[in-house]
Amino acid sequence: RVLFRSKEYSVMPGQRTETIYRRTPTIDTLRKAEKITAKEHEALGYYRDQFIAAEDDSKGENALSPEKIMGGVSGTSSCDLPPRWRWTAAIAEVARLDQELRKHGLQDLVEAVVGNDMSISAWCVVKYGGRERYDGAGRFIAVVPIAEQRVAKLELGALKYAAALITR
Repeated sequence: RVLFRSKEYSVMPGQRTETIYRRTPTIDTLRKAEKITAKEHEALGYYRDQFIAAEDDSKGENALSPEKIMGGVSGTSSCDLPPRWRWTAAIAEVARLDQELRKHGLQDLVEAVVGNDMSISAWCVVKYGGRERYDGAGRFIAVVPIAEQRVAKLELGALKYAAALITR
């Protein structure tokens, strides 16, 4: 699944334009930087694929649904079952994986970083809190986690351990 994000820019007063850009999955970035192995990337990729399929299944949307084929409104569904009654193979697989990860306290981390493409740093800010970073001239740069290097290394290790727990 390729995620596209949009940013709105002001071109001239009163005029706005949108730029759409592609967001690279966090696990691909971690693999490219050689922070995770190919085997860990494959396991986390499997979780990601199942997570996205389960998310789509829970919405009841399907690429082959009559509404999509005939150009209907997105969000409508040919499935008359309420969302809580829908149960597909992907939803069952994510539930199984989440149960195993929850036993080790890793489900929130994996869902955020792998499923929702949150960066390790952003996850650390959510979990441990953040502080503002300024450059030498006193200009704001970013919000970074408290004890940035230590907690980022800790959470990366936890993500690697979670990859070892993910089985097909």
